[in-house]
Amino acid sequence: VNIKLKDFFTDREHRLLRIMGKGDKERFLPMTHELHQEISHYIQTLKNYGMELSEEDYLIQTKQKKINTQAADGSTIFKIINRY
Repeated sequence: VNIKLKDFFTDREHRLLRIMGKGDKERFLPMTHELHQEISHYIQTLKNYGMELSEEDYLIQTKQKKINTQAADGSTIFKIINRY
């Protein structure tokens, strides 16, 4: 839930996601091309609703037409996943 757009990056043509793991260790997770496309589609959909995200904004947005200033709550994400 704490993933920001700045956590996505490319290194030597590999798309990666930077996360903080156990013990505050920085981890780099590789992303498939399909996952990158889905995330890009999600960001474009937000833009279509008037929500232009910056590098400092959280990837997961739970408000309509207003950008979250704090990370989404884990229980909120659980409810969204359960709904779908």
